[in-house]
Amino acid sequence: MHILYSIKVRRLRSAGQSRGYPDKFLLDCLLVICDLIALYFMYDEYTDKLDEDGVRTCAGVVMDSLRNPHKERPQGESKLGEIARQYVYLLCAYCLAVYIP
Repeated sequence: MHILYSIKVRRLRSAGQSRGYPDKFLLDCLLVICDLIALYFMYDEYTDKLDEDGVRTCAGVVMDSLRNPHKERPQGESKLGEIARQYVYLLCAYCLAVYIP
């Protein structure tokens, strides 16, 4: 279990919050994880039909999107680049919400 989640749950339970309702932190964390799994799935499905050079190109596009999310994606590029870029924005928003009170 994620260490920050366990610390937050202990704080909420000690404050008297009911266990019956899902914690917003957990739901946000699951959203980010599910989006990452969806990105992996789309990458796998898309690259199944490509040859080795095409897969390397796709990997380069996705890695560039993950490293440079503020860079605008060029026209004609694989949609995986834009999907990865948007995932990084979601991840950054989640991290800001968790680590900044």
